[in-house]
This record gives sequence, C-alpha cells and structure tokens, in this order.
Amino acid sequence: VLERGALRAIAGLDAGETVNAAAWQGAARLWLGTARGLVRVDGGVAVTRRLGAGDGLPSSVVRSLLVLSPGRLLVGTDEGAAFVDGDRVTPLVAAGEKGRRAALDSPMHATWALAKDADGTLFVGTSTGLYFGKDGVFQRASVSSGELADDWVTALAVVGSGARTRIFAGSYSGGVTRLT
Repeated sequence: VLERGALRAIAGLDAGETVNAAAWQGAARLWLGTARGLVRVDGGVAVTRRLGAGDGLPSSVVRSLLVLSPGRLLVGTDEGAAFVDGDRVTPLVAAGEKGRRAALDSPMHATWALAKDADGTLFVGTSTGLYFGKDGVFQRASVSSGELADDWVTALAVVGSGARTRIFAGSYSGGVTRLT
C-alpha cells in the first residue's frame, strides 16, 4: 500500500505470495486473487478474509476477478469460476448428478479472464476457449468453431451490449481476436 509517499506491506499477506488479479469493490474493499486463495483487504491495510477450496471455491488458485455489484464477485480459479456473495460461494455452472459439474461442450476449467457486457452477458476466458452467456446457459467460441486463433484465452475486453457487443480476446499464443 502506498500511503503518504511510503510503501507498506498489507498485514496478513505474505511478501512472496503470488498475486494474479486485483479488483476494487467500492472505495474501501480490495480483492486479491492469489495462488493461495481469494483475499479480502478492507481499508487497504489488512487481510480480513481468505477464501479457498475449503470454502467452496473450485480451486484455491485464483486467476481472475470480476466485481459484479457492491456485494458480489465472479472469481476465476484453476478449476472453474464461482460467484462470491459475502462469505457464500456458488459455482458458476450448477453441479450435476453426484456433485459433478453440468455437461458443457468442453470443461470450463482454468479460468484466466472474466468480463461482462452492459446487458449482463458473462464472458469467461479459459484454457479451453471463450464461454459466454447468462443465467447459467453458456455457449463456447473456440479454435475448432473457427472463432478464435487460440483456445487459451488469457485476457478479455468487452465494449457495448447486445448485438453491438465487441469482444477482444487475448490469448496465450494467438494474439488478440475481435469477436462481435
């Protein structure tokens, strides 16, 4: 934390801890996606909560964060994405029989990037393509469908909404693809 011209460590965060993502939720709450879980920093000074796989996240390795509202986040992990509402964690994709995830064209694992457009459509960049949809119903853009140059989507930027939405999907080795 830079405070009055001096850097100070955040209490409760290890100096060598890998931080993969950061997002402000309001003016006083910072969320950090780390290799050891989702960390909540209140007031910018101290870790006040850490959530991991034991708390319901698909994995403790957090890769991406998206603030959806003052009390809600979408968290991308090495094993998929989940909503976080306060201390409650809900998987993005509802569980199927016997605790298995619902079937998709391809598993939505290793979630590297998250975005949302103005009409509420979620975009989930994974190592197996770009998923997009709302209300738990998703479609997939991929190399095999001819829509992406590389399936490993590592960054997303979304502009507009509805039919005018433009998505820029950055990838591991295929550059940036513009989708509409």
